[in-house]
Amino acid sequence: MTIWFPDLKLNACSPDIELFRNVILDFSEVPNIGQAFVDEIFRVFAHGHRHIKLILINANIEVMGMINRATSRAGDDGN
Repeated sequence: MTIWFPDLKLNACSPDIELFRNVILDFSEVPNIGQAFVDEIFRVFAHGHRHIKLILINANIEVMGMINRATSRAGDDGN
């Protein structure tokens, strides 16, 4: 997954992502998200970038449910 920052010409795959301490994920008009997306962002990315705080806004109950399930399982395997 790539998160684009158009004004900065930067994406989540860029080494410059390390410059950020907070990343805002705006789920406006996003009705649902898949398990692969949730796993990549909230387990893999979050584990590899512990200094970056992921801030969620405008997430509906279904999106939050997927995120909560993934983050509650994240500790099960030691990650």
